[in-house]
Amino acid sequence: MRFFLILLTLLVYSYYVFGLENTDLNRLYSEVTISREPSDIKHTQIATDSLAAIAVNDEERIKAIMLSANLYFKMGDVGNAIMQAMKANRMATTALDTNWDAITSGFLATAFRGIGLLKASERYLMLSEKANEAAAHEPMYTLTKINLLHELALHKFTSKNYSAAESILQQARELIVHGTERNERTNFVKAANSRLLAHCYLHQDQLALADDMLQETLKLMDADLRPYVYQSIAELEMKKGNLQQSYHYLNLTLPYLKSAGIYDLKISVYHSFMSYYFKSGDLEKSNAYVLKAMALEKDRINMAYEVSDKLLENINAVKEDYKHKYQLAISIAFFLVSALISILMYLYLFKKKQQVSYQLLKNTPPEIEKISVNNASAENNTSSKIKDVQIAEDTEARLLHGLCVLENEHFFLEKSVSLNSLALLLGSNQRYVSYIIRKYRGKDFYPYIQSKRIEYIVTILKEDATLLDYKLSHLADISGFSTPSKFSIAFKNEMGVPPSAFVNLLKIEKPSDKIVKRLES
Repeated sequence: MRFFLILLTLLVYSYYVFGLENTDLNRLYSEVTISREPSDIKHTQIATDSLAAIAVNDEERIKAIMLSANLYFKMGDVGNAIMQAMKANRMATTALDTNWDAITSGFLATAFRGIGLLKASERYLMLSEKANEAAAHEPMYTLTKINLLHELALHKFTSKNYSAAESILQQARELIVHGTERNERTNFVKAANSRLLAHCYLHQDQLALADDMLQETLKLMDADLRPYVYQSIAELEMKKGNLQQSYHYLNLTLPYLKSAGIYDLKISVYHSFMSYYFKSGDLEKSNAYVLKAMALEKDRINMAYEVSDKLLENINAVKEDYKHKYQLAISIAFFLVSALISILMYLYLFKKKQQVSYQLLKNTPPEIEKISVNNASAENNTSSKIKDVQIAEDTEARLLHGLCVLENEHFFLEKSVSLNSLALLLGSNQRYVSYIIRKYRGKDFYPYIQSKRIEYIVTILKEDATLLDYKLSHLADISGFSTPSKFSIAFKNEMGVPPSAFVNLLKIEKPSDKIVKRLES
């Protein structure tokens, strides 16, 4: 028998984690959540579009999208629910919002499992667990972990590994008792956990324990849990041989089967009716419920095909998008290469001109040479500064070695670094240190620091692809700049392009990585 995670848990995921200051969005969100009829898809979409329109940040936009996903799910449109949730998941991942990354991935794990796409479900379950651990400081960490344990137990149900599922649910039970505050939300989660444990005990023929868990659920349960509990009680009574009581509880589930979707509940109830009529000797009705369950399984398979088709369409759209970006990147790269060649040609010709001037100067009579030297004094200001400093060879060697050591330790990433602080580190004075930098690095102190910082960030961007998805403010911070604007100016001065353009060029080196990962899932 397949099992389920009831839809209300999904709605709770999206409803109780928000504490936003946008009162207009929260008011409209409450109206849509409480008042909107699930069957009224047109008005529901208008309402959710209104939520998206007044959202002022990524978190509010994710909230609006996930509300739309939940409503689609409740109406049985799993395909659109998944598309919306994947959109919210991408947004959360891009924004580095680990809390919402865990929630959206958890939703996708449940949705994919509900239509039988277990590999995709397992993948998103793993991503959700990883994101939730990264958000361990968030107030919703424990409740999200409990829901993820429930989802993991449901996966064990599909492989009929009920002992493993029981162990997982006992972990969740410990978290509920010791890791959460007592309130309606906790009571709901505890009731759901007891219901799942009852299911484990039923399939392990531990009827007394199953009965205890169901009685506990009845004391705590929300109205939306009732059909699931009634169906479990019916199964329990059937195992005890109380067919009349079993039939009574099965009939209590019927009003709840009118809702769209909820394939797991309907299939479970139909299987229970099949078993009841079989044990009652009414084979005709038993076969009728077999056919009903088979028809629902077929609908679920068709839903899986529909979702797969939508995912393929989405992948094709992504491919086209990458194709256009790739063409744009090639054009930019061609322009940059052309510009680089032009610069190199200019530098080459300039160097040749300098060499010719040097040869002419070398062969110039002494009186003319004096005039030339006087005219060139302004251009050789840096060189004269170096010559003005008298420093012992062993001191010069010691300072150069010390500078190389500090460079390897990335001293220049310290935001408050100064010529004085560097001189203190080297055990010398500012004049000597400035001399070493000018002579061996060819720059004054601050241009030298700027150059080293840009050299550092360029190197790690090439080595660590995960940094390509980080914001510029983060890249500026880890490379020692106090503001993103100073970072951007320095980067463009050193590399000839803004940091955003450089990052995009690195990203297009492997444009199909994300597509390959989706196809593998």
